[in-house]
Amino acid sequence: MGNAEMANWYDHRMLVVAILLALLVFCAAALATLLLKQRLFVQRLELVVNERRYRLLFERSPVGVFRTTLDGRVLEMNEAGARIFGYETRREFRAQNVFQLYFDHQDRHLLIERLKYEKYIKNIEACLRRKDGTKVWVLQNVTLVEEGDETSIEGTVIDITARRQAEAELKDAKEASEAASRAKGEFMATISHEIRTPMNGILGMTELVLDTNLTEEQRENLGLVKLSAESLLSIINDILDFSKIEAGRFAVESIPFDLRKNLGDTIHAFGLRAKQKGLNLVYSAQPDLPETLLGDPGRIRQVLINLIGNALKFTEQGEISIKAEKEKQEGNSLTLHFTIRDTGRGISAEMQQKIFEPFTQEDGSMSRNYGGTGLGLTISKKLAEKMGGTIWAESEMGQGSTFHFTVELKEQSSANISEAVTAISNSVPRVTGEKNQNQRRVLLVEDNAVNQTLALRLLERRGFAVIVAGDGQTALEELEKNSFDIILMDIQMPRMDGLTATAIIRDKEKTTGEHIPIVAMTAHALKGDQERCLAAGMDSYLSKPIRTTELFAKIDELTLPPAYMSASAGQ
Repeated sequence: MGNAEMANWYDHRMLVVAILLALLVFCAAALATLLLKQRLFVQRLELVVNERRYRLLFERSPVGVFRTTLDGRVLEMNEAGARIFGYETRREFRAQNVFQLYFDHQDRHLLIERLKYEKYIKNIEACLRRKDGTKVWVLQNVTLVEEGDETSIEGTVIDITARRQAEAELKDAKEASEAASRAKGEFMATISHEIRTPMNGILGMTELVLDTNLTEEQRENLGLVKLSAESLLSIINDILDFSKIEAGRFAVESIPFDLRKNLGDTIHAFGLRAKQKGLNLVYSAQPDLPETLLGDPGRIRQVLINLIGNALKFTEQGEISIKAEKEKQEGNSLTLHFTIRDTGRGISAEMQQKIFEPFTQEDGSMSRNYGGTGLGLTISKKLAEKMGGTIWAESEMGQGSTFHFTVELKEQSSANISEAVTAISNSVPRVTGEKNQNQRRVLLVEDNAVNQTLALRLLERRGFAVIVAGDGQTALEELEKNSFDIILMDIQMPRMDGLTATAIIRDKEKTTGEHIPIVAMTAHALKGDQERCLAAGMDSYLSKPIRTTELFAKIDELTLPPAYMSASAGQ
């Protein structure tokens, strides 16, 4: 093959290669175009599917979803949102303006202004208008959307009408309950006053007559009258205490006290009853118990009285033992454990689960041998719990019973006790100068005729000079004419009550610089009564029925010089 032929063959071959390369490039480009179109088609298909999915989610959502313009035109609203506002279809709702949903258009303007500043607001509760004009409460979450020159509001809306109605009903029920509780408290205060007032006359007059020359039969009869009156008073106190506990108006104090003295005085009061029944009454206190404690000695005594009284009631022979011991101590906080054990009839296992329930008694039959309200143990349980402890019983029929209760107390040093006593003593106004106790002048402010006579006789027998005022206004008039060493003030009286009269007296004393001791002597005995008396400016408080020894001790405390009181205490 010549050179020319070789050149032609080579050129022809190169042409074929070029054509093949061109075809290859064309095919590759066509394939790439096809793949791109296919990809775009898939993306469009996915977009359509996603749009349909989100559209279905938008339509089927139980939550209202919306988009509106600032001027109130509805751009989007799903069926759920339309139904919330009482429209049958979203098409019908979209024909409305959002401002029509507001009872006050200013609320919508305020929302828009707030959105312009915050951009997103969540959990807005609003009361809007349904199609039929009724109210619907909704919870909204809204966002301000700015796209170029267009600004819209997007958000969700949930119907919370049922929740708001439930809250309103709950609020009404709570207010009704509080009103009932207040009414019950007022009723119990009235009952307390109306019962304690005649009880004061019965017990006081009985004591007066018992202090005169009587035949043996008369003294025995009057003794039974006094015992019956005290039993009735105990029942009244139980019912009032239970009422205060139920109403949440029951409080405990935290004051310094001598545990051994408190325990000894409480048990000593039962000595005569135990002796009359031929029972041994013994008690012991753990030797290393602190001398002084912080707590409520009155409430501890109340629990002990209930438990010891029950033990005496249900024990016919043998003994009753009371023990106080320290269960545990951490720092100055300690748990005190009291045990009251008797050799009485015992309590069945079934009743042991019920005896702390209200109005429950071991024997509730008509032929029962023992009286009572069935509230003592319930009150004791509540008291123990109020003092941070608990109460329980262990018993077997025929083997006696053991009651336990614990209280949380704090140990306090003798130095701190002395400081507390000194502070209290210094805060009590006293009459200065040496004064014979029989020369003291008393203003008795009392509207009840029986209680006037009782107090007058008691005080005059003791040697006091007494003037009686039937109400607060009369008391103020007597103070303008006479001077007194102490005022014994009732609270509930006609014309002017004792609290108002006390406030006026204290207000006048601001200019004179004087201070006359005022003691509330009232049948009001519910929680808060003592606090109200002291807040009004009274120096002390005695609850009716008044005990003669308590009355005279209080008068001496507030009117005699400290030196005289110290000498009397020493004697």
